[in-house]
Amino acid sequence: MFGYLGTILVVWQMSALANGAPQWALIMGVFAACAWLVHGWQKSDKPIMITNALLLIIAMYGLIYN
Repeated sequence: MFGYLGTILVVWQMSALANGAPQWALIMGVFAACAWLVHGWQKSDKPIMITNALLLIIAMYGLIYN
C-alpha cells in the first residue's frame, strides 16, 4: 500500500516541477520518501530504504535552506 502511495506522490511531485512549483515538489518529495521508507521497512528492502533516506535528507535540506 505504501508503495502505491509513494508512486502517486512522486508523480504529483513531477507534476509540480513541470508546473513551476519547486517548493511544493519538495514537500511532495518528503512525503513520498517517507511512504517509500515505510514500504522498504515492511518489505525489508534495504536499498529502497537507503535511497529514500538520502532523498528525504535532500528534500528537507531544500525546504530548510531555500
